[in-house]
Amino acid sequence: MAWLEIIDIRSATDKNLQLKTELPKLIDSLQQEYKGDNIKIYRHLTLETDFSVHIYHNGTPAIHHIHPTSQRLISLLKEYGLVSHSFWVEQFE
Repeated sequence: MAWLEIIDIRSATDKNLQLKTELPKLIDSLQQEYKGDNIKIYRHLTLETDFSVHIYHNGTPAIHHIHPTSQRLISLLKEYGLVSHSFWVEQFE
């Protein structure tokens, strides 16, 4: 089963440039830990301060056990602004 973790961040204006620099580095290091899962970063089309990290998984969704790497990423991102985390399951396969 395909499922998706989405971690959204709305960065504080004064931290936005730093986040733009640090986020790709964080994702590169995470990619090593998620072995086989695909991680992508998106930026809002019109809001320079909004980013979304999408972690694509295959297998059984683990919504009751957040991956330690996701927990660490969420914790790190909180210093840049507001963070939300959600899980999505592919509806039609």
